[in-house]
Amino acid sequence: MYAKKNQMIIIMVIAIAFILSIKLYEVNNVNSQMNDQINTYNKELVKSKAELRQTIDKRDYYKSDEYIEKVAREQENLVKKNDIIFVTDN
Repeated sequence: MYAKKNQMIIIMVIAIAFILSIKLYEVNNVNSQMNDQINTYNKELVKSKAELRQTIDKRDYYKSDEYIEKVAREQENLVKKNDIIFVTDN
């Protein structure tokens, strides 16, 4: 009787250990997938931050006096006071 009882306990322990090992494998698999997804999101975040930095730099340049003067001179043909203008026959 004790032998059968011990045998049943051993079988139950083995079954529980087997089920737990399967669940542990599933959890590790999900954890690995989540880590991969986190890494992907982190790479996208770094890329987005770089793009944002470039956009901010462009905005700052377009708002700068240097750019405004460049556009005024090149596209609008404006000159500063005391600039010497050369006119050619073309």
